[in-house]
Amino acid sequence: MEGGKSKFRQADREQSLKNLMTVNLLKRLESSVAAFRLTLQGLQQNHTATLERIRRYWPPMPVTGLPMSARLRMWTLMKTTSHTR
Repeated sequence: MEGGKSKFRQADREQSLKNLMTVNLLKRLESSVAAFRLTLQGLQQNHTATLERIRRYWPPMPVTGLPMSARLRMWTLMKTTSHTR
């Protein structure tokens, strides 16, 4: 803490969330293998659907090897300039 304020960074929040999700999955496994399997199937379906939505709305980028943040900025720029034409 600095000046009464917490220095809980985004990376710390993400790590805490990953730990919480891991613990919850392990608890699910302890309760029942069948329940754990259903949970994993649900997660896989959700991830597959999310990736498909991204694929539909994210055009192929002409430049590869760029960090995702740079690709996102390029994609945003392409979307905003195409709407102004």
